[in-house]
Amino acid sequence: MECESSITGVLQSEDCAVSDLRPVNAKTYYESLPASKPSCGDIWTNIPSFGLLPTNFTAAISISPACDISNFKTETLTFLPIISVSQYFHTVGFLPILRREILERLKAADLHLEIAWPETGYYQPPVREIEREIARLNQLLSVPKKARGWDVHVKRAMAGLSVVGCVSTNTDINYDDLSSLLGQKWEDTKRQLITNSYRNDIHFFLVTSRILIHRASRNILSHFSDIQSQSPLNFCSRRRI
Repeated sequence: MECESSITGVLQSEDCAVSDLRPVNAKTYYESLPASKPSCGDIWTNIPSFGLLPTNFTAAISISPACDISNFKTETLTFLPIISVSQYFHTVGFLPILRREILERLKAADLHLEIAWPETGYYQPPVREIEREIARLNQLLSVPKKARGWDVHVKRAMAGLSVVGCVSTNTDINYDDLSSLLGQKWEDTKRQLITNSYRNDIHFFLVTSRILIHRASRNILSHFSDIQSQSPLNFCSRRRI
């Protein structure tokens, strides 16, 4: 009996079912539609960011195991937000790195940070405190110091505080300030980001120049912003990779 080919790539009839070995081409992907049910690897748009990202909504990829979804073992889907590299530097996840580098620069200058900034670093200092600290350090620069390179450390700390201010106000970062703060680490950071060696909870998408944030710290759960009253399901759409 003659067998007819289905769009799934399998020859099917009542009497035969063998693999379709025809080559896969671009047309194949347009003829084969994804299932209507959610699946691992789906990319959704307009997912609420819960205040963890610079934007209220973001694209995200589903990482819930396919077996759990198909067997109804989970009632919720787990997503990783997909953001641009520049957006990553605006997230609260980058704040601890800024805090550490600023403290190192001030320590090298034998100074202390006069901002209430908890050790975890995920807290965004108020803009007024940041501006007050920058003004204080700028005033110290007007006083001559004997220690060699002292002013360099202070200026790098001030540059870092300017970046923190941009994160707090969600304004464009001056990457010269970020480069000044990190020094040689700035080149290392960029290289590690695109080679997936920066952090084990961040993955780089080379094609789209986007990164995935794997998890949010428990320490920033208290900083969730209010979700907009509209149901996100009214705005979500998905595509499959």
